[in-house]
Amino acid sequence: MSMQRTILFLRQWLSACAALALLLSPASFPLAKPMAPQKADVRIVIDISGSMKKNDPQNLRRPALRLLVGLMPAGSRAGVWTFGRYVNMQVPLGQVTESWKKNARDKAGEIHSRGLFTNIEEALQRATRDWEPGDNRYRRDVVLLTDGMVDVSKDPAESAASRQRILSKVLPRLKKLGARVHTIALSGRADHELMKQLAGETDGWYEQVDDAERLQRVFLRIFEKVGKPDTLPLEDNRFKVDKSIKEVTLLIFRGRDNTEPTRIITPGGRKFSAKNPPPSVNWHQDEGYDLLTITRPEAGEWHIQAQVDPDNRVMVVTDLKMHTTDLPNRIALGE
Repeated sequence: MSMQRTILFLRQWLSACAALALLLSPASFPLAKPMAPQKADVRIVIDISGSMKKNDPQNLRRPALRLLVGLMPAGSRAGVWTFGRYVNMQVPLGQVTESWKKNARDKAGEIHSRGLFTNIEEALQRATRDWEPGDNRYRRDVVLLTDGMVDVSKDPAESAASRQRILSKVLPRLKKLGARVHTIALSGRADHELMKQLAGETDGWYEQVDDAERLQRVFLRIFEKVGKPDTLPLEDNRFKVDKSIKEVTLLIFRGRDNTEPTRIITPGGRKFSAKNPPPSVNWHQDEGYDLLTITRPEAGEWHIQAQVDPDNRVMVVTDLKMHTTDLPNRIALGE
């Protein structure tokens, strides 16, 4: 090999080594992010002002709240606050257990539309008062349902000042705490700009609901954000269970005109409904939906005898847990 070729070979070899060293350097690998907390801490804040008589005349906030608390996974934390002029702790903050869910369902029946004013500032402050920086045991989420503007006084200047404090004090604090705020505007006359900003700056979810009958499905969407459930595919109201699954929760929506009871058929061919569930089934029936939990379900294909609905869900507790990266709630075109 000539001297010129030898020099060329050495240069190429050194370049390759340098490139390999750069590729393998620590700077080439993103630092692993610490695993996000797996349990949720959810603060549910519901407007009970007088305008709800018009925007929710059938008080559909009640079954929607019962759906949301019924879906909350065991081991998470949750509480419910209602507000008009004053803020009330409707359901005390606590660990989600069967007794907590029962109490929350009972308390949901007390939701009304007799409140004066719409004190969103105080509601957000009271519901999150105990949150402190640096506590990473739970994912923090606020669910805010309102149909109006910030209204704390007959003096418009006081209401404007309260709204400004939400943006200048309450929102920065929630961002610092890593909390997400999910906002539901149950009226075209709500303060949509404020609701969008609260959700947008905390990576939360915002939705305008013009018909209270949609509340249950909106609460389902928000639960999927805060609860992060594992689910099974549901095709033609059929789903398959394997031996790794410890518990199955079924959410089955019923149409307004559907009078037929929901029935479940096990892989072994046994059929049951809300009237005759086996001991392993906890069945809650409410306005517009069935929510049932099956402990130690039989492996094989299950069949739901009910109207097929795209919002029906099969959620599971399993020994196999998949960890995924959250997608942002707002994705720009091309991202």
